[in-house]
Amino acid sequence: MAKVFTGSITNTTFSINADNGIKYISIKNQSGSSGAITVAGTLGIGATASSTINVAAGEIVTISAGEDVIDSLTIVAGSGETVDIVASQ
Repeated sequence: MAKVFTGSITNTTFSINADNGIKYISIKNQSGSSGAITVAGTLGIGATASSTINVAAGEIVTISAGEDVIDSLTIVAGSGETVDIVASQ
């Protein structure tokens, strides 16, 4: 039976590593302002390095690792920014 994490972060950094056992995560920028949150991974594909992406207010990012677990994912909610997170093992 998979356990589920639900929570919100504001003005902080939230990191997911393999030790957390997370296989699925959905991230929503709940901020009312036009500010973006950032999401960053570390996997390079071929010669292209991973880079930070901005998630605008109201947008959702969902990541699924199938049977594997997610490793090295960082979510940053800056000053005044709120992020809702749902994750499962």
